Amino acid sequence: MKKIIINSKFTSHQKLMLFLFFIFTFGIGVLYLLGLIPSEEMNTKRSDYIAIAFLPISVYIFALFFSKQGVVIKERKLKYSQFIFGFPFLMKNIELTNITDVSVLSSSGAQKFAFVSAGNPDLAVSSEIYKIVLLNENHSSKFLLMITRKKDLAEKMANGLSKELHLEYNIYSPPIVRRRRR
Repeated sequence: MKKIIINSKFTSHQKLMLFLFFIFTFGIGVLYLLGLIPSEEMNTKRSDYIAIAFLPISVYIFALFFSKQGVVIKERKLKYSQFIFGFPFLMKNIELTNITDVSVLSSSGAQKFAFVSAGNPDLAVSSEIYKIVLLNENHSSKFLLMITRKKDLAEKMANGLSKELHLEYNIYSPPIVRRRRR
């Protein structure tokens, strides 16, 4: 079994939000568990069960915070997977019938910062986006496998797939259709 783990699925802003959700859910769950948040009666209420449910939710958020994306290749079968501390977690089979080529497509993209849009609505960060795609023989259909912002990780993934699955690593340049201005 060959694992190719490339990067986290979340941006830095999303990781910050996950961290804050983790602190909130873990804190509320521990406070209820230790009895530091008093309830009016000694009997358990519905809200107590909800607060105790915050602990498993915080464990799940903690796992998401450290998760990475990648693929698992086992016996010439390809599976997309989320990895938590290097162990495959959620796996999805990818059908490889009629797939002969792998390629890396690059495009430029921009992401606006929603949390500062009131002060400067045009503030955005632009970067290159690299898409790893699986292609059939005549490149008429493509399957988007993964998206990353680092070229070396995309090249690593494409080279690993071509080596392990005996796919041909091609430079694929689809025609760009320009839209007419109205």
